Amino acid sequence: MATLGVDGKVPDSELPDRLSQASLDALVADASGTSTAVTDLTTQVNAVDAQMDAVLETAATVEELLTAVTVTNAVISGVPKIDTATSHNLSVFTAPFSCRILSVSLVADRTPVGGSDANNYVKATVRKRNPDQTLTDIVTKSTTGEEWELRVPWNFDMMTWDEAARTFDADDMLFITFDTAGTGLTRYPMNVTVRYQPL
Repeated sequence: MATLGVDGKVPDSELPDRLSQASLDALVADASGTSTAVTDLTTQVNAVDAQMDAVLETAATVEELLTAVTVTNAVISGVPKIDTATSHNLSVFTAPFSCRILSVSLVADRTPVGGSDANNYVKATVRKRNPDQTLTDIVTKSTTGEEWELRVPWNFDMMTWDEAARTFDADDMLFITFDTAGTGLTRYPMNVTVRYQPL
């Protein structure tokens, strides 16, 4: 076993050939430098991870998203109407990226006038409008099947959807077309909530 000198180091005479105290010191220095480099790299990796987390917090994921708008009136031939029996369209959502429409819910602040018979009703049809202006029906619902109550969500979840049409490309628009019959009357303001899932 080597004996330490008065300076606390192993005398060169007791070290193996070609290995001196200076060589050991150099190895220790190299190891220290490597440790520092590893620490610096770890710090940089952690900084990148933090940046990625910040990006993911604002990025679209496979989880569902939603948008909600309040429509104050319908515009019929350029004239705002809060009550109307005239067929009209609402543009409520433009897809920011490819997505699948999961649900559409309507909440009326003033009760729409619609009966439960085939002659007096309010009918709403959710439609997709492509940038080339092509309209495709997605799902339809009428007050003949379910009363539209005041400030109660009136959605299309239990209706039959066109599965292909509910898939939107970026810039496709979601329209709702309202039609009435007999004493049927669409009334505003109305809140529209659209739930969707990025693809």
